[in-house]
Amino acid sequence: MDQIDKNIIGHLLACSRKSFRSIADNLGVSCPTVKKRVERLRQFGVIQRFSVEMSHETFGTKWVAAKIQTNGREDKSVLLNQFDENECIREVLSFGNGGYLLFAEVTPNEKSSCRDYLDSLEGMESTEVSYIKQIPSNTVGGQCKYTTKGGKVEISSDHLKLLWHLVKNSRLPANHLSRLTGYSINDVRRVLKQILEHPGIHFTVQLNLASCGELNFILMFDHDGTDTPENIADQLSSKHPQEHWFSMKALEKDSMMTYMTANNLGKVEEIIEHSRAIPTTSKVDAKIIYSVLKSEPRSEKFIRDYALDHVEGISKEPRKRYSGF
Repeated sequence: MDQIDKNIIGHLLACSRKSFRSIADNLGVSCPTVKKRVERLRQFGVIQRFSVEMSHETFGTKWVAAKIQTNGREDKSVLLNQFDENECIREVLSFGNGGYLLFAEVTPNEKSSCRDYLDSLEGMESTEVSYIKQIPSNTVGGQCKYTTKGGKVEISSDHLKLLWHLVKNSRLPANHLSRLTGYSINDVRRVLKQILEHPGIHFTVQLNLASCGELNFILMFDHDGTDTPENIADQLSSKHPQEHWFSMKALEKDSMMTYMTANNLGKVEEIIEHSRAIPTTSKVDAKIIYSVLKSEPRSEKFIRDYALDHVEGISKEPRKRYSGF
């Protein structure tokens, strides 16, 4: 995966309905090139699917990161099933030797209950839960899989009928949506325009960067507060544009995490050394990601359950969760 692939992903993270032509024009490549690369990224599993998410205002949630360490004797499949059953947890990264990093969407009340839940699991040795905020990355257009922004979403029945299908594939063309909903193509385009312009509804892509064929790792470090996390993230992004995806800062302490990919261990070591050379950083560590577990976003569950309760004629087919294992 090269910088063109990464920039294409950035455009689709910003709006997954963006035309391949407009992406191609922006990047200075041909439209068939963009189409071919997107198909390849989907085939490899980097782009899992095109989807829709709603703002945290809608649910009253914020992102948290939970770093946990077990005694290393856990049954991994049992533990991952327990994570998957918790509706707050969105993604689990496994570092091996009983180390995990969880990303979750929680309400204020759920933050403490999430920590209690993790502490209650067998074999837990330490649990650290912190609110986090994404720092936009210059290398992927400021977009990230952990960003859900905008105001509270109030959904009409017309919106729901389209969203029911768009959460499964947000690139469905208007004529296909017309056949699925029974609406005219003009009505589909009208309602779709309203949804696309809503600041609390985000057309995006679900990613699994662990499928990119490179080493995935989390770079962790503290900073002394004399420089901003944004400036530190810019340094990493500028120095390692091919490897840097996005950075996050903990809101309750001076620490940062950066998601990175590299094609060999030598590059990982180079990034660690560069990070240690930044005067304002300390306790620099990198953890290789061995596997990923992804669960269903709250947005999808909300749209599906709300539609089942409020809209007639909605199919009730079961949905499956994705697991990177």
